[in-house]
Amino acid sequence: MKPDVNVVFIPMFTGLKRGASGSAIRKMQKDVDKKLHPHVIVYSGKMGDYEDLLKMSEKDKPYFYVVNKEGEIIYTTSGRSSIRKLNEVEELVTDY
Repeated sequence: MKPDVNVVFIPMFTGLKRGASGSAIRKMQKDVDKKLHPHVIVYSGKMGDYEDLLKMSEKDKPYFYVVNKEGEIIYTTSGRSSIRKLNEVEELVTDY
């Protein structure tokens, strides 16, 4: 059975970079395939609660989470993509 998976990219604009969110949205709408638009959510605001809750200690590092249907985070990783990380995610979504 093929897993039912949704992927969402959330670029977060905080601090002085919040002003860039509008131009990032316009560029995304222009340059990114329209089928992908529903899978991008742009956040512009304060990081405070998110940093603590999601354990996002490094602002310039990408974070990746797998969330189950109940909304619980079942996998977290950060940094550059790797085959090992992709295999771990694939096992999670295939076995779920």
